[in-house]
Amino acid sequence: MCFIKLVPIPIFDGCLSLTDIPPLNAHIGSGDVGSRIVPIQRRLSSNQIGFILQLDCIMIQCRIKTTLQVFVLTVCIIHHKIKKRMGLPNSYYIDLLQPWLQNQLGISIDSASVDPVSIYSTPPRQTDKIGLWAIKVDKKGIITTRAEWLDALKLSIADLSTDQLFSIFGAYELSRITLDDGIGVWGPSWLLVGESGSFLPVNDTRPIQLTADEISQHADHDLFWHCFLDQVITGFAIFEMEQLVALASVSPVNDEIWEIGIDVVPTAKGRGLGRAVVSAAGQWILSHNRLIYATTAAWNVPSARLLRSVGLKHVASIMTGIAGPFRIPPQPLGCPRRGTQIYNYYPDWAMNKEILPASVLD
Repeated sequence: MCFIKLVPIPIFDGCLSLTDIPPLNAHIGSGDVGSRIVPIQRRLSSNQIGFILQLDCIMIQCRIKTTLQVFVLTVCIIHHKIKKRMGLPNSYYIDLLQPWLQNQLGISIDSASVDPVSIYSTPPRQTDKIGLWAIKVDKKGIITTRAEWLDALKLSIADLSTDQLFSIFGAYELSRITLDDGIGVWGPSWLLVGESGSFLPVNDTRPIQLTADEISQHADHDLFWHCFLDQVITGFAIFEMEQLVALASVSPVNDEIWEIGIDVVPTAKGRGLGRAVVSAAGQWILSHNRLIYATTAAWNVPSARLLRSVGLKHVASIMTGIAGPFRIPPQPLGCPRRGTQIYNYYPDWAMNKEILPASVLD
């Protein structure tokens, strides 16, 4: 946290003489960072002053009310978090993911295109069970699929923009082709990554480390199903009253990228437990010089907020085939802020009556 206080200085007819502003120092962490004031050209009003506070390359536009020709302003900036969240460009993280993406797609990500999205039949799709894997980076997208679906998929999405394709509508349109072979399309999901320069851990001593065997012993698969990823290496857990209430598992995506899966039991949500275990898992991944990887979706607001809060950066959106019947996401989870009442925009009669409960698949 950074606090900056301007000393009282004279105001003349709502105009600030910048030469009267003393040098500023802002204490941030263990070091001092110089600051300066830069004027805004447009005048706001006779009793307001506009300026931009430039602090270590972070620029914050401010408005100040003036009273009796003097003012005192206190600005509170979560400086280090702003700086770290600005982070590195997407291209930096995509470069780190490049070997994995090449293997996953069976073709270079450089083959991606804008409107229409490129579609290729590649070797990985001929042998895996999912049959389709797609990724969108910035405005470009690419789909890799089985040879027998290629022509039909090209025809199906020929007039779709990248944004239309990477949406629930796009998942429906792709599934029109794939469902004949028992494959639905899931997504889009957000792909987020983190490294030491962007990760924002929390200081919380509650999580304890579990082995893969201990995860199997303590975690109910129905409650912690996001944590049962392939080849789980370890996990970080919080127990309350000897019951597991929060878990973040770690599983390798490849040798250089390790994925975090996260679940919190419904009765323990909203208390920071998820952030605590994800923070512990992320620090452990970074201590082993690996890249942090996680996925979520736009409708999973609590998950997206959690991953964003620890500094993970959204770098791409992905869609994938999943075996079995066609499945869809739930309604949006979470709320804008605590205590907000949320209502369906549509009346009950307009809801999709064709959606069956997940329990019928058990």
